[in-house]
Amino acid sequence: MAVIQGIVFDLDDTLYLEREYVQSGFNYVSKWLQKVTTVPSNQIFNYLWNLFEQGVRGSTFNELLNAYPELSRYVQVKDIVQAYRTHMPEINLLPDMPDLAYYFLDKGFRLGLLSDGAVESQQSK
Repeated sequence: MAVIQGIVFDLDDTLYLEREYVQSGFNYVSKWLQKVTTVPSNQIFNYLWNLFEQGVRGSTFNELLNAYPELSRYVQVKDIVQAYRTHMPEINLLPDMPDLAYYFLDKGFRLGLLSDGAVESQQSK
């Protein structure tokens, strides 16, 4: 019989909701882009969020630049991705996770964390 010595948590949608991180990132990117263009941040955010709600992943910022070609005069997709990945997220741990982690620690379990996301994004979480 195996003895459990540790518990491993996935970062996204276990400790934090990925949806909140995406919303935080889009909010940051929208405000960041408004500084270099005349497109209002709420318009940029709404466009990005609608894409997310439609299930668009991986090409979101390409689609943004296609929809708002004037942005291409100031930034490239790689610049937007960098801003998104390095922003300081405004997110919260899921409500029961701190208590659960302390419960396992008190019982002597080792805790681990895994993720398949971009390193700079995951570190900021």
